[in-house]
Amino acid sequence: MTFQASIIFDEELTPKQGLKIPFGIHAACEVVSLEKGDDFVDINFRDSENKTHNKRLWSPKGNYPKDGETTAQALEREAKRSLSHIVKLMSIFLTENDIKAMPALDYDPFIDKAISMLSNKLSTKKVNLKLIYDSDGVYSTFGNFPDYIEEYVEGQEPTLQYSKWELENRCTPGGPKPATSPLDEL
Repeated sequence: MTFQASIIFDEELTPKQGLKIPFGIHAACEVVSLEKGDDFVDINFRDSENKTHNKRLWSPKGNYPKDGETTAQALEREAKRSLSHIVKLMSIFLTENDIKAMPALDYDPFIDKAISMLSNKLSTKKVNLKLIYDSDGVYSTFGNFPDYIEEYVEGQEPTLQYSKWELENRCTPGGPKPATSPLDEL
């Protein structure tokens, strides 16, 4: 038996993954997994064309307080923001009773418990996803708020919509259009 390097390269070494779900609203996608790293949680998605994407939720550090906000307040705001994405998944895949039965926990134990509750349920439903462009208008990404996901309903169009801000700032390839000045016309 003989082997040709170029055939092996094409068949075995050419990346099959790496194609990300592009900008747009996508129906019947899957939440493939939730993976917890040392300082993040990844929510991993796949669309019907086998393209993938992830939403990374960084663990709260409180390093970026807003004006007038203490570090403790920044930490709480960041934790609530990250947990809102997890709770949105819980609302799609778990029953209301499951959610209400979840005990009050600190951030890391909350994440661990939610991942445990969700992991065996992820294959039970599909979701619709909304992706926007990054600030450079080059790559697709998920927004900061969990309004990028909803439960998929067979035979129904997705109800996800772009916000006014997203339409103005994250829906144009190449980034938002620069504001024009009356001086530009001179």
